[in-house]
Amino acid sequence: MSEPEVLFCLHFLGGSARSWERLARALDGTPLTCVPVDLPGFGDAADRPGYSVAAMADHVAEAVRARAPARFGFAGHSMGAKVALALARRSEDGEAGLTGLTDLILVSGSPPSPEPIPADRRAKMLAWIDANPETRRREAQAFVRANVGAGLDPETEARAVADVLRAEPAAWKAWLEEGANEDWCRRVGILRTPALILAGSEDVDLGPDAQRALTAPHLAHHHLVTVDGVGHLLPLERPVVLAEHLRAHLADRPRPRVEAGPAVPPDYAALIASDRVNSRLRGALAERAVPDDPAYRGYLEHCRRIAREALDAA
Repeated sequence: MSEPEVLFCLHFLGGSARSWERLARALDGTPLTCVPVDLPGFGDAADRPGYSVAAMADHVAEAVRARAPARFGFAGHSMGAKVALALARRSEDGEAGLTGLTDLILVSGSPPSPEPIPADRRAKMLAWIDANPETRRREAQAFVRANVGAGLDPETEARAVADVLRAEPAAWKAWLEEGANEDWCRRVGILRTPALILAGSEDVDLGPDAQRALTAPHLAHHHLVTVDGVGHLLPLERPVVLAEHLRAHLADRPRPRVEAGPAVPPDYAALIASDRVNSRLRGALAERAVPDDPAYRGYLEHCRRIAREALDAA
């Protein structure tokens, strides 16, 4: 499998492109170039609208097409991981400008399913974003500190808090109320792109167990790594460790093998051929129905269930 030239890095809720600066320095001297992207509502894109997962994916797709690398990867952290998964599906479906995807790096990722955030914590995070400056600064610092394991150095913490404070409140609320709750399971399906999943042992909501249950089933070729002593903010807490795992993944990542698989289920074939499917979607469905490895059999079963539901509803 070809090596990526560029790694487009998508940050966490309240983060920015600056969240990846320490990883970029740790990767200095390697052929891989780290290209962080400010998502709409955050960082230097705080004034840009479009806070849904799809709108954020469109924004990142623009950045990819503007740079036009032959081969590239997506690194998605928390909120950014959900966006990266949506983009990976678009890449595997052959969307122009996105077909050079070689790798997915998902760090404490928001899964394709609704994010498992307790209602009381969500309510608290929503309550202070529009408060007075003193309250916002205090709560932003508490937010950062609650999401790390052993704490950050003063400079890194100060920059992380500043990023939270410069986020557009409407974007912050949109993610907590809508984006994090979007269900992309059916649209993402099972991806064939080799993926590295990283999670901190101290991450309460999106740690190893959540990644294993909610994200891994959507990835036919993945490796899950638990980073001990780390909370939710791995790129800020242990950027050198993240770089080491990234390099190891690129050296040893699985290479999908093509082999014969089961026939396309009749009900799924009927859905593809029906007049409820336009030509573009029909081509994408037909391509996904070609079995190419053992793990893909699970996707065929997934397609069977979707087809049955669609036909029953007709």
